[in-house]
Amino acid sequence: MKSEFQKNIFKRALYVIEEQKRVRDAYKNLLDNDMISLGKLMYESHFGLKNLYEVSCKELDFLVEYSTMKSYVIGSRMMGGGFGGCVINLIDKDETEGYIKNISRRYQEKFSISLGCHIIDVSEGLKLSI
Repeated sequence: MKSEFQKNIFKRALYVIEEQKRVRDAYKNLLDNDMISLGKLMYESHFGLKNLYEVSCKELDFLVEYSTMKSYVIGSRMMGGGFGGCVINLIDKDETEGYIKNISRRYQEKFSISLGCHIIDVSEGLKLSI
């Protein structure tokens, strides 16, 4: 029978292997402009961090789980070193302000903490032309 330590090592290694595949798949999704599939990978990544790597927390889980109930949120996952940090969401641009208003209110009610949000517009990125 595996010890608890061995089970935890196995779960964390499984997360890393699965995450490596998700990163390769995300790259393909970005090349294909397939945001729906990218969003699914974001959710899978978060739930792997929560259940296999065990580095999430109730506040981040609340934010990600809330986003799963909103059809205009394409994907969500925790970011940072774990046990806190932040969540990144891929949201339909037209729904962003309303989402922030609603999630901020819900977060305040649940945790008695103000939620800080930053809207980021994605650019084409840096290109080198020779």
